[in-house]
Amino acid sequence: MADLLAERAASFGEITALPVFQRGGAAAALQAVTLYVHSGQVLPVLSQNGTIDVAPAQRLNRLSAEKMLQGLSYSFLAAPVAGSGMQASNTDILVLAAVLTGQGQSARVAAEHVIANMAQLGVNWLSEGKPVTDPTECARRHGRRGELPHREAAGLAPARGRLATFSCIAA
Repeated sequence: MADLLAERAASFGEITALPVFQRGGAAAALQAVTLYVHSGQVLPVLSQNGTIDVAPAQRLNRLSAEKMLQGLSYSFLAAPVAGSGMQASNTDILVLAAVLTGQGQSARVAAEHVIANMAQLGVNWLSEGKPVTDPTECARRHGRRGELPHREAAGLAPARGRLATFSCIAA
Protein backbone atom coordinates (compact mmCIF):
# COMPACT_ATOMS: atom_id res chain seq x y z
CA MET A 1 0.00 0.00 0.00
CA ALA A 2 2.79 2.42 0.87
CA ASP A 3 4.45 1.84 -2.50
CA LEU A 4 1.19 2.46 -4.36
CA LEU A 5 0.43 5.65 -2.45
CA ALA A 6 4.02 6.89 -2.88
CA GLU A 7 3.51 6.64 -6.65
CA ARG A 8 0.03 8.14 -6.97
CA ALA A 9 -3.36 8.69 -5.39
CA ALA A 10 -5.40 5.50 -5.27
CA SER A 11 -9.04 4.72 -4.60
CA PHE A 12 -10.07 2.60 -1.65
CA GLY A 13 -11.09 -0.09 -4.13
CA GLU A 14 -7.58 -0.15 -5.58
CA ILE A 15 -6.09 -0.42 -2.11
CA THR A 16 -8.46 -3.23 -1.13
CA ALA A 17 -7.51 -5.13 -4.31
CA LEU A 18 -3.82 -5.24 -3.35
CA PRO A 19 -2.52 -8.77 -2.72
CA VAL A 20 -1.60 -7.94 0.89
CA PHE A 21 -5.32 -7.44 1.66
CA GLN A 22 -6.52 -10.57 -0.15
CA ARG A 23 -7.01 -12.44 3.10
CA GLY A 24 -8.24 -9.60 5.33
CA GLY A 25 -10.33 -7.83 2.69
CA ALA A 26 -11.84 -4.39 3.05
CA ALA A 27 -11.70 -4.45 6.87
CA ALA A 28 -7.91 -4.93 6.86
CA ALA A 29 -7.48 -2.29 4.14
CA LEU A 30 -9.62 0.17 6.11
CA GLN A 31 -7.57 -0.44 9.24
CA ALA A 32 -4.31 0.14 7.33
CA VAL A 33 -5.62 3.31 5.66
CA THR A 34 -6.86 4.60 9.02
CA LEU A 35 -3.43 4.07 10.57
CA TYR A 36 -1.76 5.94 7.70
CA VAL A 37 -4.24 8.82 8.03
CA HIS A 38 -3.89 8.97 11.81
CA SER A 39 -0.09 9.05 11.58
CA GLY A 40 -0.25 11.90 9.07
CA GLN A 41 1.29 9.92 6.22
CA VAL A 42 -1.73 10.13 3.91
CA LEU A 43 -4.76 12.36 3.58
CA PRO A 44 -7.95 11.21 1.88
CA VAL A 45 -8.84 13.51 -0.99
CA LEU A 46 -12.11 14.34 -2.66
CA SER A 47 -12.83 12.98 -6.11
CA GLN A 48 -11.07 15.01 -8.78
CA ASN A 49 -14.18 14.88 -11.01
CA GLY A 50 -15.42 18.30 -9.90
CA THR A 51 -13.73 21.63 -9.53
CA ILE A 52 -12.56 22.42 -6.01
CA ASP A 53 -12.71 26.06 -4.92
CA VAL A 54 -9.35 26.44 -3.19
CA ALA A 55 -9.55 30.22 -2.66
CA PRO A 56 -11.18 30.14 0.82
CA ALA A 57 -8.62 27.59 2.06
CA GLN A 58 -5.76 29.61 0.61
CA ARG A 59 -7.00 32.74 2.39
CA LEU A 60 -7.25 30.88 5.69
CA ASN A 61 -3.80 29.31 5.26
CA ARG A 62 -2.27 32.68 4.39
CA LEU A 63 -3.82 34.14 7.55
CA SER A 64 -2.49 31.23 9.64
CA ALA A 65 1.01 31.79 8.24
CA GLU A 66 0.85 35.53 8.89
CA LYS A 67 -0.33 34.93 12.45
CA MET A 68 2.46 32.39 13.00
CA LEU A 69 5.00 35.08 12.06
CA GLN A 70 3.40 37.22 14.78
CA GLY A 71 3.84 34.43 17.34
CA LEU A 72 0.30 32.97 17.25
CA SER A 73 0.38 29.25 16.67
CA TYR A 74 -2.27 27.17 14.92
CA SER A 75 -1.86 23.44 14.51
CA PHE A 76 -3.89 22.88 11.35
CA LEU A 77 -4.07 24.11 7.78
CA ALA A 78 -7.01 23.95 5.41
CA ALA A 79 -6.64 21.21 2.80
CA PRO A 80 -9.17 21.96 0.05
CA VAL A 81 -8.51 18.74 -1.88
CA ALA A 82 -9.51 16.82 1.24
CA GLY A 83 -12.46 19.04 2.10
CA SER A 84 -10.96 19.19 5.57
CA GLY A 85 -7.84 20.21 7.39
CA MET A 86 -4.45 18.70 7.98
CA GLN A 87 -2.35 18.77 11.10
CA ALA A 88 0.62 21.12 10.82
CA SER A 89 3.45 21.85 13.24
CA ASN A 90 4.87 25.30 13.90
CA THR A 91 7.72 24.56 11.52
CA ASP A 92 5.31 23.33 8.85
CA ILE A 93 3.49 26.66 9.05
CA LEU A 94 6.82 28.53 8.98
CA VAL A 95 7.65 26.69 5.73
CA LEU A 96 4.30 27.82 4.36
CA ALA A 97 5.13 31.38 5.45
CA ALA A 98 8.42 31.10 3.56
CA VAL A 99 6.59 30.02 0.40
CA LEU A 100 4.00 32.79 0.75
CA THR A 101 6.63 35.49 1.27
CA GLY A 102 8.64 34.43 -1.78
CA GLN A 103 11.29 32.58 0.23
CA GLY A 104 10.33 29.10 -0.96
CA GLN A 105 12.14 28.98 -4.30
CA SER A 106 14.58 26.40 -2.92
CA ALA A 107 14.89 24.22 0.16
CA ARG A 108 17.96 26.19 1.23
CA VAL A 109 16.21 29.57 1.07
CA ALA A 110 13.11 28.19 2.81
CA ALA A 111 15.27 26.61 5.53
CA GLU A 112 17.05 29.89 6.18
CA HIS A 113 13.68 31.63 6.48
CA VAL A 114 12.33 28.96 8.84
CA ILE A 115 15.43 28.94 11.03
CA ALA A 116 15.53 32.75 11.28
CA ASN A 117 11.86 32.86 12.27
CA MET A 118 12.27 30.03 14.78
CA ALA A 119 14.99 32.03 16.51
CA GLN A 120 12.97 35.26 16.40
CA LEU A 121 9.82 33.60 17.73
CA GLY A 122 11.59 31.47 20.34
CA VAL A 123 10.38 28.22 18.77
CA ASN A 124 12.56 25.46 20.17
CA TRP A 125 14.01 22.55 18.27
CA LEU A 126 12.84 19.12 19.40
CA SER A 127 15.09 16.20 20.18
CA GLU A 128 13.41 12.87 20.87
CA GLY A 129 10.11 14.72 21.35
CA LYS A 130 11.45 17.13 23.98
CA PRO A 131 12.25 20.84 23.53
CA VAL A 132 15.93 21.72 23.32
CA THR A 133 16.29 24.55 25.83
CA ASP A 134 20.05 24.56 26.38
CA PRO A 135 21.20 27.91 24.87
CA THR A 136 24.42 26.42 23.46
CA GLU A 137 22.59 23.57 21.73
CA CYS A 138 19.91 25.95 20.38
CA ALA A 139 22.61 28.26 18.99
CA ARG A 140 24.36 25.29 17.38
CA ARG A 141 21.12 24.16 15.74
CA HIS A 142 20.17 27.67 14.62
CA GLY A 143 23.67 28.04 13.23
CA ARG A 144 23.05 25.30 10.64
CA ARG A 145 21.71 27.74 8.08
CA GLY A 146 20.50 26.16 4.88
CA GLU A 147 19.59 22.80 6.39
CA LEU A 148 15.99 21.83 6.91
CA PRO A 149 15.62 19.94 10.20
CA HIS A 150 14.57 16.31 10.03
CA ARG A 151 10.97 15.53 10.92
CA GLU A 152 12.16 13.83 14.11
CA ALA A 153 14.11 16.94 15.08
CA ALA A 154 11.54 19.60 14.36
CA GLY A 155 8.28 18.10 13.15
CA LEU A 156 8.88 18.91 9.47
CA ALA A 157 8.74 16.43 6.63
CA PRO A 158 11.55 16.36 4.04
CA ALA A 159 11.64 19.54 1.98
CA ARG A 160 10.95 18.13 -1.46
CA GLY A 161 7.61 16.57 -0.54
CA ARG A 162 6.40 19.13 1.97
CA LEU A 163 7.25 22.19 -0.14
CA ALA A 164 5.27 20.71 -3.01
CA THR A 165 2.32 20.09 -0.68
CA PHE A 166 2.42 23.62 0.65
CA SER A 167 2.70 25.05 -2.84
CA CYS A 168 -0.61 23.37 -3.65
CA ILE A 169 -2.41 24.74 -0.61
CA ALA A 170 -0.72 28.13 -0.60
CA ALA A 171 -0.78 29.39 -4.19
